[in-house]
Amino acid sequence: MVMQNNTNDTTHADLIHLRGVPFGATSEVARKSSYNLSKLESLAYNIARKLQEGKIKSIGLNGPLGAGKTTFVQLLARALGYKGSVTSPTFTLSNEYQCPQNILVHFDLYRVNKSDRDVLEMIKESLLSERWVVLEWSDRMMSINKKLDLILNFRHGKSADERIIEEQNG
Repeated sequence: MVMQNNTNDTTHADLIHLRGVPFGATSEVARKSSYNLSKLESLAYNIARKLQEGKIKSIGLNGPLGAGKTTFVQLLARALGYKGSVTSPTFTLSNEYQCPQNILVHFDLYRVNKSDRDVLEMIKESLLSERWVVLEWSDRMMSINKKLDLILNFRHGKSADERIIEEQNG
């Protein structure tokens, strides 16, 4: 997926702070940015650093089909040092990736019924563990979505290759 970049003035510091609020701090402020693939990779590396530093542990990814959620997880896993293939766990519910520093647990809630207690318990156990957790379609389980450290809302931009990502604290 190639993504068009419409804003060239976003710095790494901008990606780590939400309008001056330290990344991971509680705030109602959200930041919207337009991303191409290289800028999305930069965002993934910055978020990976925050995971590695222990500043955040859980991330929700929301948005329509084809908006870049799985691509972001692929870039994040690579930034965390994972060398293997990263695929969407749409039919398996979750995948685990052994990174050098920790395990990245990747959930896809697209096909999950929000009243499924077994799935809810599995997610809660992951969130209570020391593992890093990424949930695609986290907004399908609002009780979980509210407990996440960071939420990225993806949407399609004006052109077919542009993506707008709104970063907000969980």
